[in-house]
Amino acid sequence: MNIVLASAIALMMVCGQPLTSRGFTQDRSATLVQEIMVSLNTLRTNPSSFIPKLRAYRDYMRSRTKNLSALDAAITEATARLSSVKGLPAINTNGGLLLAAQDHATDITKNAVMGHTGSNTSTPVQRVKKYSPITLIGEVVTYGFPTADLILASFIVDQDTPDRGHRENLLNAKYTMAGVAIGAHTKYGTACVIVLGGM
Repeated sequence: MNIVLASAIALMMVCGQPLTSRGFTQDRSATLVQEIMVSLNTLRTNPSSFIPKLRAYRDYMRSRTKNLSALDAAITEATARLSSVKGLPAINTNGGLLLAAQDHATDITKNAVMGHTGSNTSTPVQRVKKYSPITLIGEVVTYGFPTADLILASFIVDQDTPDRGHRENLLNAKYTMAGVAIGAHTKYGTACVIVLGGM
């Protein structure tokens, strides 16, 4: 119980800067972080239950994509993957990963960073090493999605990543911990950083 309470307090303390330019307050950012963790654990523990959220993602993206057939192909592939993969244990929040995710989300907000390299050329591993000795590290980043389910669905569909690296990271049994942070991007709006770790 104390670990859960401490994690909740840590989430509230480092959830991100106010995103008032996009209609997000600090409180909304904290709530979104918690919703993402719940959605992530639903995805991992019961993958097939996430399939209807892929359909909702298609509805959301239908008027936003330039290539509907590529979107449909990626969703079909993701649906097959979630239908066949076994459930994994729930993932826990880790303070060091949370701080590393927040560092990158803050950098995205301040410097409109895209991808995994920070404005100071930092890598995900370097950001985590500031706070934790964790050696098995993965990072996923997405932009422009306003809800937890759309954020997670964007990682699972992973249309623009040929090796589906975001999807495979989130479904990797070796990762048992995560830190989630929300930022803002000047062009795309909301940004989400999830840093995953394992021992």
